[in-house]
Amino acid sequence: MAFVLMSWPVWLSPWEWTTDDWAGLTFLVIAAAAFVAWRQVKEARTLREEQARPFVVIDFEPWGVIIDLKITNVGKTVARDVQFDFEPRLAAAKDDKPGLTPIAETNLFTNGIPSLPPGKEITLFFDSFLERNEKGLPDKYDVDVSYSDPSGKRYTEQTVLDLAVYFDLGQITRHDIHDVHKQLEKIAKTLAGWTHPEGVKIMIPEDRRQYRDELYAAHEQRERDAEDEKPKP
Repeated sequence: MAFVLMSWPVWLSPWEWTTDDWAGLTFLVIAAAAFVAWRQVKEARTLREEQARPFVVIDFEPWGVIIDLKITNVGKTVARDVQFDFEPRLAAAKDDKPGLTPIAETNLFTNGIPSLPPGKEITLFFDSFLERNEKGLPDKYDVDVSYSDPSGKRYTEQTVLDLAVYFDLGQITRHDIHDVHKQLEKIAKTLAGWTHPEGVKIMIPEDRRQYRDELYAAHEQRERDAEDEKPKP
């Protein structure tokens, strides 16, 4: 039986390549390197844009039974013409109270925010858990937040606000500026009780002993004076 040694294709035998073949390979290598470099530049530019863009976040911030609504620009540049679209319509228990504008009709949510600098926070009172539960208001809202960067490029972020995530959670009493105000009022009332024409006097132990001795001396003097005023037999 005779064995036939089959020859390799020319393209698998570099030692048989011509100058044109090597030039073609060089071109392919350069083209591939250029494509990789273009992709890296594009990704780096996209990353820089993402890092430099505005990024507006809206979220619930409960404390106790109170619910605040916080809007923050966590991005690096100013956000312009910030608009909000809620589904279902944003509603609070206080909406039907006389003299109060329903929260969905406030200027913030009807006209939006003209300009929101980076790091800027807007916090507003939203509702109470107890009142919302009594009126059966929705706990979940789908929100589209849209805004522009300084160059005019428009962004739209889709987020979900869900109060249910805060149900059945343990809470820690948090003291805020209102508690500080109450304590300052107590201190002011206490200081008012110390008011004296000559001001507040701080006494050290030696001062207290001297004050006590003076009281005793005054008491003894009054007793002597009283004794002298008695009619003599």
